[in-house]
Amino acid sequence: MKKNAQPVFEAKWWSTNQPKGLTKGKGLEAALEDYEKARAALQKSGAEDDVKPAVVAIGKVRQAVELVISEADKMKKAPPKGADAEDLGNTVDALKKFTRLYDSEKAELDKLVKEDEEDNNVFTDAVQYKKYLLKGLRKAAGGDPMNFGIVLGKAAADHRLALSKSKGPNSLGRQAQEATGLRVMTFGTLVEDPDRPEFVKLNLEGKQIPGLKKKTDRMLKAFKPLPYSHVILMVNGEEVDDLDDPDDTDVDAEETATQQAQPNPQDPTFGQLRANFEKIFPTLSKLLGSNGPTVPQLAAAAKAFQAAMHAFDANAAKQHFNEIVAAMRGAVPTQTGTGAGQSQGQSQGQAKAGPVEYAALLQRWSEARGKAANDLQALRAAILDEFKNEPEFAAIQQNISRLDAIMTTLGPSLQEKLTAAQAASEADRQALNKQLLDEARTYAGYVASDQLVAAVQDNPFTPIDLRGTLSTPLADIEKALAA
Repeated sequence: MKKNAQPVFEAKWWSTNQPKGLTKGKGLEAALEDYEKARAALQKSGAEDDVKPAVVAIGKVRQAVELVISEADKMKKAPPKGADAEDLGNTVDALKKFTRLYDSEKAELDKLVKEDEEDNNVFTDAVQYKKYLLKGLRKAAGGDPMNFGIVLGKAAADHRLALSKSKGPNSLGRQAQEATGLRVMTFGTLVEDPDRPEFVKLNLEGKQIPGLKKKTDRMLKAFKPLPYSHVILMVNGEEVDDLDDPDDTDVDAEETATQQAQPNPQDPTFGQLRANFEKIFPTLSKLLGSNGPTVPQLAAAAKAFQAAMHAFDANAAKQHFNEIVAAMRGAVPTQTGTGAGQSQGQSQGQAKAGPVEYAALLQRWSEARGKAANDLQALRAAILDEFKNEPEFAAIQQNISRLDAIMTTLGPSLQEKLTAAQAASEADRQALNKQLLDEARTYAGYVASDQLVAAVQDNPFTPIDLRGTLSTPLADIEKALAA
């Protein structure tokens, strides 16, 4: 295997490039051959039923890849006769790149499905519509635009979104009108948001209907087309706010009074605030992962900003955005709703007040990390239970593994360092304390700003306060160790 080789879902690529000495190599070659056959069958038929065998075949390729990586990684340390350590190492590096290809390959499979002419039953029968909606939105995965038409009724379960790659947006809207008898309709193109996997953008070509965003969000919540739960309204390429609908009588039990409040016309729109936040996010993310003195303020302000945006509180969102910008410039905000401006001084006072209680910090962090892991497992179970009878269940099982990235990022390293510091001599603790503080700040930045954590926080399946669980013990560690 050449250095920097790029993997391909083809048996020929593997048989040509695999190193000598592997016993698991034939298994990977067979798995790739099976996948190529399944993909060819799907390409020929264009049938939705042929997607699942191809997805299952990808899963078997993934298992075979992991077996080869494990074998090659061990073998390169003491290569058998005829094998080359460098060749084996290059093989491991190349096969690890498969991890980045699985999702995109599955998305390509969906594109091979030929569109059927949907009859009106999919819009009148709620069970059929749920399957139709999930199938249609999955085709938008990876950034491929879809045409849409949407009709709105009185309640979340009444609204219908028609989707197609080939049929025109206006025609889709009229089809949904004819099927449902609903008259309030608009249309445009739909695309997945590349930065926020739970969001889709509705690029409106028809009129902007009052309450369109809120009502579409409610519909997504009712039918749960994983992972999508929110829409963003776009007009002429710019994000716009929802228009107030005084005649909206639908009530969501989980919508709070603050969510129903409208922004002050004098404040920047939520669209402007979100766009401004996205502009500073790359720099903010780097700062949150650094060891700078403003990290606690940045993390707290970022968390407060996101909470205000979710609560539709324009004044608070504007205030917290200004706090973020001020902290990024090295200035300390004069006021913050989270107490972040006092955290550094308080931490110093606590650090000097007495010895660090490593055992208590370790217990609190271990309990929080354990709860987070259990909450994520509960979310996984809730999602799988929701879709257990769906034809896309195998694909959902594969995609749900993305949740593992959270606990992988928040690994056991912090616990290990706390344990080591607890047993260390006073002479060694200074260096260990610095490592602990750096890692706690890195974790806090991740929890406050990561998009996957945000998606878990707002998931429609089971209530989880992941940020609340993890942020408190991390803040306790920082307060105890900052000097």
